[in-house]
Amino acid sequence: MVDAEENTNDGHGLDIISSITHELRTPINSTKGFLELAMKDPELSLETREKLKKAWNPSGGCRSL
Repeated sequence: MVDAEENTNDGHGLDIISSITHELRTPINSTKGFLELAMKDPELSLETREKLKKAWNPSGGCRSL
């Protein structure tokens, strides 16, 4: 526990946090992009479009990391 606190105080912890958030954002952004492309398909049924919207909307909150 002390090591983690020391790492945060010397700036190294911020590097770790930055790296972790980057690793989370990258696949989220990729997934969101694919969902946006899929939702543009004019042949989608209303049911499928609604499911894609449900999958797309929650990912927006994670991007604020």
